[in-house]
Amino acid sequence: MTNTRYDYAARAAANNPEIAGPAAKLIARSISHDEAVTVEYDAEIAAALRVLCEDSVDGAGLDGDVTEYWGTTEAGDEWRVHLTGARA
Repeated sequence: MTNTRYDYAARAAANNPEIAGPAAKLIARSISHDEAVTVEYDAEIAAALRVLCEDSVDGAGLDGDVTEYWGTTEAGDEWRVHLTGARA
């Protein structure tokens, strides 16, 4: 089951190659290395991941401020990306 999101600003961000490109690269690394990829928080990457993910959890204030995103590609590959650090 996939969550349908109606965050139009985030959807527009994900359709912008300059923004979605970094998120897509993180997803590709997660799949190719079969691991959760962890990088510093970036608002534009977060916006793209919100559109691309099936679900997420914001751990702000818990265990080092980690926001986790995860999903499955159309090919069935599972991925996880964690953004850490302060939110701007």
